Amino acid sequence: MSAARLRHIGFWGLLVAILAIGAQAEPRRVAPGAADHVTTEEVDTAIERAQKNLFANQNPDGSFEKGVPRAAMATRAGRLGQYGGESALATYALLASGVPSTEPH
Repeated sequence: MSAARLRHIGFWGLLVAILAIGAQAEPRRVAPGAADHVTTEEVDTAIERAQKNLFANQNPDGSFEKGVPRAAMATRAGRLGQYGGESALATYALLASGVPSTEPH
């Protein structure tokens, strides 16, 4: 597997992990029988960390694509493939997490 493919998988694996499990640095130890839940503050912290991570991985042109640029994709068998999917997913995650569409990123 190429290094570029591993980076691609790593970025999206990180995004899924952050959004799915709340990006806790260490698992919480819960006594048997105790309620296993997270606090509102922990959820808010996880969302803020995910937002910062996405903004840190954003390209200067505003996209989140880590693969082949659009112009190069057009020359490959005349198809664009799935280019733009990473940006769509990251944009949706940001909007769903409360970042307004007018945010200047």
